[in-house]
Amino acid sequence: MGPARDELYQRALDEIRALYLQDKNPWVVGFSGGKDSSTVVQLVYRMLLDLPASDRGKPVHVIASDTLVESPVIEEYLDVVLDSLRAGAEAHKLPVLVQKVVPHVDERFWVMLLGKGYPAPNRFFRWCTERLKINPATRYIQREIDRWGSVVILLGARKSESATRAQVLERHRIAGSVLRTHATMPLAYVYTPIADWKTEDVWASLIVNETPWKPELRLNSRLKELYRDGAGGECPLVIDKSTPSCGQSRFGCWTCTVVSVDASMEGFLEVGGLYERMRPLMEFRNKLKAYRDDPSKREPWRHSDPERPHGWEDEADRFSDTDEERPNAVLGPFTLEVRMELFEELLRLQQSTGYVLIREEEIGPIRRYWTQDYRVVWDAMLDILERVFGPTSRRDQLEAERRLLQQVCLEHGVDILAVDRLLDMERGYITKLRKRGLYQALDDVLEAWTAGEQDHAG
Repeated sequence: MGPARDELYQRALDEIRALYLQDKNPWVVGFSGGKDSSTVVQLVYRMLLDLPASDRGKPVHVIASDTLVESPVIEEYLDVVLDSLRAGAEAHKLPVLVQKVVPHVDERFWVMLLGKGYPAPNRFFRWCTERLKINPATRYIQREIDRWGSVVILLGARKSESATRAQVLERHRIAGSVLRTHATMPLAYVYTPIADWKTEDVWASLIVNETPWKPELRLNSRLKELYRDGAGGECPLVIDKSTPSCGQSRFGCWTCTVVSVDASMEGFLEVGGLYERMRPLMEFRNKLKAYRDDPSKREPWRHSDPERPHGWEDEADRFSDTDEERPNAVLGPFTLEVRMELFEELLRLQQSTGYVLIREEEIGPIRRYWTQDYRVVWDAMLDILERVFGPTSRRDQLEAERRLLQQVCLEHGVDILAVDRLLDMERGYITKLRKRGLYQALDDVLEAWTAGEQDHAG
């Protein structure tokens, strides 16, 4: 790397080693797969390799925040890196724990957009960052804090990236220490070992030093190719709202509509070859953006409106979005027709590309939100699924369940649609450890339905 850079690299290793041996607090390394976080992970791994086995007592968690809508090219690369890192740590007997963190199903991108009808994110209403990135990472880190009392979070942030980033790095710095306090977690400390490195220092380190766990895979060379083929910057692990948007990132979501043009995707498609398979994804992303900005695709009410048709209220749903051409107009969630259209198109896109774009466990919550907003029954969802995948035994099973439910409701004089909604509401809480809000939610459903029945009778 040259004498100066050799010294920079060695100083970083020495500082990382001294901090590791300083106390018993576990480390959590944020890994996005990009050049900066890759450099940090490799420095930490090299430091652990050089330590005597007796000194490797402190666990190091390497976590990657998977939004489940990552660029397929990057996700494939990231999986290879994480798998090889996991295997390398086991072979070298290092206390490195590799983990992907994902959003709760009710906070996932497609459940929010296709289920609740949230418009595709823009720079004024960037609802995705907290749900897809901050919350999963925070939950993981908080569990380690609860277990150990305190943690140190290692990030690949650098001052030379921007003036804003430099200011953020200086904020909350602890006098006489390389650590700074975390903005929202009092028992977490942040360490940025390459904060003073330049971009050329990062690349020099990666080019000269292949991954210390599986150098034969030449993962750093592959990373250099991804940077060469794409365009834009790296999307870091996001642990608080001070991190700027990564909408122009090559290591970000293929669905990102925060920016007008996805420079990353366009860069890959210009190269062509295997990247050409992603072209339909860019076209679908562009449709999401166009539909977001089309008032005819949006409801004239919001989930928080007291006179919404059959909606429900959630404090997090008070999004502010307006039609620029009609400043006083209300732009609410996507209409049911749009949600259904996009859902079916996404399923077909998954079939044609072979990429995993939406997970099976997300379909139930999507249908549940359709029911809450529009009293949609399972048949509407099944119609779409059968148009895409053909007839399934699921319809026979649901029809048998529905006949039984109809019989019970008829015997007790209860409206089956009301029971449907109550069952859907309860299902939404099945996977939650805390059922806080369930009874109030059930009461709200009953009150809304009672009011609707009275209006109908009137």
